[in-house]
Amino acid sequence: MSSSISHNNKLSYTWLFAVLVVCTIIVQVRMQPISPVDTEQGRFSAVEAKVLLDKVLADETPHPVDSPANRDVQKRISEQLTAMGYEVEVQDDVSCRYYNRYVCARVRNLITHHKGTHNTGTILLSAHYDSVAAAPGASDAGSAVAALLEIAQMLKESEPAKNDVIFLFNEGEEVGLLGAHSFIEQNPLFDDVKLAINIEARGSSGQSILFETSRNNSWLIDLYSESARRPTTNSMFDEIYKFLPNNTDLTLYNSADVFGLNFAYAEKLPNYHTANDSLEKLDMGSLQHHGDNVYDTLLLLMDFDFSTTKPGDLVFTDILGYGVVSWPESYSLFLALSLTILFTFAAWRIRKLTQFSLGSVVSGLTTFVLSLVVAGAGAYLLNMIMIFINGYTTPWNSNHLANWLALWTTVFLTTSVVYALIGRNRSIIGNFVGLWFSWSILAILTSLFVPGASFLFIIPSLVATLLLLCFPAIVKKYEGLALPFTLSLSSIVALLVLLPIVFYIDIMLGFAGLGPVVMGVILGMAFSSVSPIVMAISNIYLTKSSLVSLAIISIATIVWSVVSPVYTSERPLAMNVYYIQNGDDDTARIAVGSKTYPASNEVYSVMGENIELNQIFPWSSNMFYTTSIDSLKLDAINLIPVAQTSAENARDVSFKIESQTTSQNILFYIPKEAQLQSISYAGKTLDYVATGDGEYDQFNCIGESCIGQEISFKFLEDEPVEIIVAKGISRVPESLRDIQKARDNNGVAIHGGDESYIISRIKI
Repeated sequence: MSSSISHNNKLSYTWLFAVLVVCTIIVQVRMQPISPVDTEQGRFSAVEAKVLLDKVLADETPHPVDSPANRDVQKRISEQLTAMGYEVEVQDDVSCRYYNRYVCARVRNLITHHKGTHNTGTILLSAHYDSVAAAPGASDAGSAVAALLEIAQMLKESEPAKNDVIFLFNEGEEVGLLGAHSFIEQNPLFDDVKLAINIEARGSSGQSILFETSRNNSWLIDLYSESARRPTTNSMFDEIYKFLPNNTDLTLYNSADVFGLNFAYAEKLPNYHTANDSLEKLDMGSLQHHGDNVYDTLLLLMDFDFSTTKPGDLVFTDILGYGVVSWPESYSLFLALSLTILFTFAAWRIRKLTQFSLGSVVSGLTTFVLSLVVAGAGAYLLNMIMIFINGYTTPWNSNHLANWLALWTTVFLTTSVVYALIGRNRSIIGNFVGLWFSWSILAILTSLFVPGASFLFIIPSLVATLLLLCFPAIVKKYEGLALPFTLSLSSIVALLVLLPIVFYIDIMLGFAGLGPVVMGVILGMAFSSVSPIVMAISNIYLTKSSLVSLAIISIATIVWSVVSPVYTSERPLAMNVYYIQNGDDDTARIAVGSKTYPASNEVYSVMGENIELNQIFPWSSNMFYTTSIDSLKLDAINLIPVAQTSAENARDVSFKIESQTTSQNILFYIPKEAQLQSISYAGKTLDYVATGDGEYDQFNCIGESCIGQEISFKFLEDEPVEIIVAKGISRVPESLRDIQKARDNNGVAIHGGDESYIISRIKI
């Protein structure tokens, strides 16, 4: 057997490269959006859904909550539903909730009911129809609205089923999940809801991923696995999502003890919450995948008996979209321990056959641990180099291919050095045993602490254990092919499990912050699975030449990434233009870009001279590049006194919010020393007794309905207090258009978009 091993050693790097390339291509191909469907009997059609979306969005005007543009979108959705034969209920409510600060807005939820024949539990299909002020919202969440409209049409044309379905098109998600909150709190229809399906988007392309479920999801995953044409999901998403500061409407449905499924696509992130979230940029395959996932799962749910739901959670993952592998979460630790015991037994048994040393096992363990350390360190160092050269904390935006190659080759190089230094001239099979024993330990640890991620190690460990158990029989029958087969198959399985996670991390975190480091560590783990092949290299010259070649390739890809433009029109710099006017001052400020994300020289040349870093918002320490201009004397917010009552060490004051022009956002900042107890607005009382740290207590009233409303403050302090009131308008004066044009070459407004703030200090 030794001669055949030696022969294969000479081709180890070639084989390694081939394995990596082929596995990466397979994973990438399977992660692409599916093809859209025009017309197919009983199948959701993205083409038909897009026709509906074109009508709903019409001229693609951004339509934030409680804006005239959103009233137009609301009307168009209602017209579509009415034309299908549905009765549409409009739930008109002022919704308030604490979302890092208290936020209130008037919302109009659109609700329609598809009745079943024998309801055992109502199914809620939920999508929000408001957008941010900077974006037309074709993907976020126009695609969800389109999917629900097309499904509503399909249900009208299909045979009746058992359970009721409620379609909820809610408003105010973007500013604090306000529409969903109002539906839960105020609408009696929610009392019968057993399961909610929410649809979202973060970007304008990608596969529709089932990234979040409710607890006790075992029966839900079974149904999804049975129905999904291209399942894309795993239980690690849910584990990660728990630690992210992101929320969707399903967050509220889950907190109300309703079963839930959450679908989203998230590629082409630079389009998210910008003008590029348009009908033109919307990926039809992503819309198709959304519709397939929701409609096909819904068909099973509509005839499901909700009295038969069973408790328990699953560990699960799709296998390249071909199907879903799952097992009860409570089984993970047992599986991990059993695999470790079986693997140890198999290793003890074949030691008699191969005579590998314990030193080679230790070498395998050591290289695995060090590969993760150096991979993470190499990715971190690469990120720091890019930041130093480019001067941005997010230097990876423009050339995604170059960025990927730079990261992958850097991690490959650093881990290969570890393999070559530690594993050279060690027993190949001993290294294999040490490596996969490490995976078994990680299977145990993840089963204990993050069971949703345990599949990452249990599935590859299972394959490696079975191969090691069968190794004597394979040697007996195939002799020289036994070792290459064992090394190759175990590494291929590991790569096919881990590489999709690397791509998903890129989708979720990107090449910013911890993103490169996390991707580097997982890549190091993936490359470690092929380390026994690399360790088999016996010719030191081959080792040196291979590493030198890899170093040259790594440096070349880094240079390629560095010389690429940091931002382009396809991957623009997200940056807003602000006009800030303080009270009755004769001067105002224009602000564009910050120290972390400066604008282009072209923008600053248009702004003129005397540009400096300043704190422009009194409630924030963030510094922006600003220049002074003459104040345009825009209309500010006035608080007209209505009533005031005082008691011992306490007082209540009420005002009417007045302004000559409309506003999209009114911000109130009350100093902590005023001892604010509560704010009353539109019949809602907001408790401020324990709302966190900071210099101010904050309240946002969002939408045009804020003007003319009454607001009341309750203080423990009886003395007058100066508060900050800022009026936000979702546009800047026309005189700043030249700055916007200069920005728009390689930049784009994001989230709230270009805004004017008229800031007043009012004593109440």
